[in-house]
Amino acid sequence: MLLRRFTDFILQGRFQAIGCAFVLAFIPIIAGISVLIAALVTLRKGIFEGALVALAATLPSWIAVYTVPSGSPVGGDLMVFAGAGLITACNLFTWVLAGLLRRYGNWSFILELSLVIGILFVGVVHIAYPDVQSWWGTQLNAYLGKTVSAMSGVTADEASAPVKSEVQARLVLAVKPYATGFLAVSVLFNALLQLGLARWWQAVVFNPGGLREELRKIRLNYAVGVLFAVGCLLSYFGNETVLDTMPVFFSIFAVAGLSLVHSLAALTKTTWLWLVLVYASVILVFQPAILILAVMAFLDIWMDFRKRFRVIER
Repeated sequence: MLLRRFTDFILQGRFQAIGCAFVLAFIPIIAGISVLIAALVTLRKGIFEGALVALAATLPSWIAVYTVPSGSPVGGDLMVFAGAGLITACNLFTWVLAGLLRRYGNWSFILELSLVIGILFVGVVHIAYPDVQSWWGTQLNAYLGKTVSAMSGVTADEASAPVKSEVQARLVLAVKPYATGFLAVSVLFNALLQLGLARWWQAVVFNPGGLREELRKIRLNYAVGVLFAVGCLLSYFGNETVLDTMPVFFSIFAVAGLSLVHSLAALTKTTWLWLVLVYASVILVFQPAILILAVMAFLDIWMDFRKRFRVIER
């Protein structure tokens, strides 16, 4: 089995894992494998060994910062630094979560911690930069203007025609209250996805079927449920900071909701059909599906649907 051989190779010694992670990080299409190696090493060997590999997986992005010419079409120095910063944040968070998952083996705790970190991040940004929404409005307007100009082949001034300008203004107005939250979600979700893939890798090689059981048991605790309810209430009354945390809340709760769906579907004889319908709904009607999954996870905190459905099955 090719995957088993590759796993044995990178786990044989420190330098094999570091070397593979470092080299693969330079290859755009498969660069993501480098952080998976770091997470796998962390899960198998501990947080220190994983830190060395995570550093090797992250270093190439900063090498690119100082090797990409300033006049290149990448998007300028700011975009290059922002990209390297995001990669670093995702890799660092993936490594931290892998260490915690190794220690506690609890996906519910991992999601709850991710939620708290996301909320704290949004809160700190709003405290440090009270006018962050205006800043996001400026950045989004500039980005959309350049995007429209590049796609339509017209100048930035021509791209700012009244109709386009009105549509762009509405889009920016709708997005900027949640922009910091979306940034937090991009890092959190990326890290959780990478951790999940690394855990799947570990399970396939060392514990077939183990990950499936772990993911079906995710259920958030009461404190998180109360926090979600308070957040929804405050955002309803227009609190800007809390409103910006809503993408974080709904994303984390939606993941817990998917765990609940998988768990309940496993109790039926048509598991595959239910899962196909759920994932098709997420793809086709993203926002309503995420909302429903998040609400399901919230209600599950208080009602424990798994326990109730098992009683019905008996």
